[in-house]
Amino acid sequence: MIKALLVGINKYRDPNNNLNGCINDVLSMYELLTKNYGLDVRNILSLTNELATKSNILRSFEKLLKALDKNDLGIFYYSGHGSQVPDLEGDEEDGLDEILCPHDMNWNDPLTDDIISGIINEYLNLQINMHKTVF
Repeated sequence: MIKALLVGINKYRDPNNNLNGCINDVLSMYELLTKNYGLDVRNILSLTNELATKSNILRSFEKLLKALDKNDLGIFYYSGHGSQVPDLEGDEEDGLDEILCPHDMNWNDPLTDDIISGIINEYLNLQINMHKTVF
């Protein structure tokens, strides 16, 4: 089974940062998944514009991962601004973390690749521990 989280942001808090095609990108991906791949609409969550806050994106991403069964495929699709910030953990060769820019973008608390990677790793470790066989 396929489950998806689609995020598109045209309107940002600062109108100078607004975009034009991100909602269309989400609609196109929704149509591709439902019409071309037969994905059940109940297995797609879309967050757009004001709903695409940092907390909603993270909560929905965690919800997507937790809803996946062993053989499921999870899709996270994002259309909006991205950027880079100084790497505070020292794990990036170029000294920069990549970020997604949610509707409520806060440069003092960005949505970094490290945060997303941490959620994925936590999910994978949970899955590994749940499927260990004890002899």
